[in-house]
Amino acid sequence: MSKKERGIALVTGASSGIGLVTAKALRRDGYRVFGTSRKPMADTAEGITMLVCDVIDDQSVQSVVDEVLKRTGGSTFWSTMPGSACSAAPRNRRRRRPKPYSTSTSSARCA
Repeated sequence: MSKKERGIALVTGASSGIGLVTAKALRRDGYRVFGTSRKPMADTAEGITMLVCDVIDDQSVQSVVDEVLKRTGGSTFWSTMPGSACSAAPRNRRRRRPKPYSTSTSSARCA
């Protein structure tokens, strides 16, 4: 990639769907991207480094963060955790509708 690297991003669920789209967009924008999936998979053709992580397992999450820090020398990085779709439709339209997607983004400074 000819652009100067803008930073480091860790994207959960990067094997498909919104996670993959997010990872590709960050990579296109010049970030070094680490993606996660629950099952082992090869790095992508777009240059996304894939790691195994189950986000409901605290030890798995800590292991992937440790691995990213090891590979990047303890740099600051962004973590994005695209949520899952909500398929339940409300019975009463007067009630507040559930949000169709929940997305969380955070930044961590690690030394």
